[in-house]
Amino acid sequence: MRNSLLRTMCGLVLFLVAGVAMAAGARASGKQLEASMRVSGEIHIATDGSVESLELNHEEELERSLAGFIRQTIMAWRFEPIMQQGVAVPAKAPVSLRLTAVSNDEGEFRAFIRSASFEVYDPQDATQVRWEKNRAPTYPNQALRAGVQGDVHLALKIGPDGGVEDAAVRQVNLLSAASDNRMKRWRGLLSDASLKAVRDWRFLPPTEGESAAEPYWLVSVPVSFRLTTMHRAKSRHEGTWTAYVPGPLQPLPWLSPEDVRNATSPEALADGGVYMIGDNRGPKLLTPLDPG
Repeated sequence: MRNSLLRTMCGLVLFLVAGVAMAAGARASGKQLEASMRVSGEIHIATDGSVESLELNHEEELERSLAGFIRQTIMAWRFEPIMQQGVAVPAKAPVSLRLTAVSNDEGEFRAFIRSASFEVYDPQDATQVRWEKNRAPTYPNQALRAGVQGDVHLALKIGPDGGVEDAAVRQVNLLSAASDNRMKRWRGLLSDASLKAVRDWRFLPPTEGESAAEPYWLVSVPVSFRLTTMHRAKSRHEGTWTAYVPGPLQPLPWLSPEDVRNATSPEALADGGVYMIGDNRGPKLLTPLDPG
């Protein structure tokens, strides 16, 4: 399965991401050439924590060997059993995956699951933090002129009035590669624009469930910068490979070590949502992910 996947991925990913600018930039910065894809679905968990079945969204649009690789990997996962009143029960949960394909010196690609999330944003769920007002950030002029695109993953502290009490950037991923200094500047431009927009954002705090009594809430919010609506739709569509240079995960001093451990890797989160950090409502995956 893995060798078949490698052969398929090699041709597919080279076609999608090995553009001259991307490849040259990756070499200049010493980075590996990578491609990224988000895939979502639903898992059914048995009482012993094993995965009973998997339903992938748009599976018919995925290349067969890639879909087989995802299915084989997830079916081998093990979760902490879901307990209700002291009894293990079967359960189902949404799953969002961030797949990455990385090239080696021989030009071959290896695909792996970089991160996974078991959260879904529901604007009608009163037990979660939800959007009230979220004007999109202004595209930085310098980034616009340079054709820079990317994704900024924010961590926010939401107060009882729905305002943002604190904000920090967890990670900035770019769709272009260049020298380390240039990419650092690009990440800074997108980060500053996102943090500026946060000042006017408003949220609806939870009004039901255990979280409603908290004095504040910590959330993850992904923000995308794309040059055109068409490119945005194509590059963020599930099952589509996109050129990708992951940025470093930044420390968040106002998060406790426990909050950091409970924070889902931001790369797996879907656009447009608000995701509560440390909510722990999803299943706990016991199987380590492939670190790549």
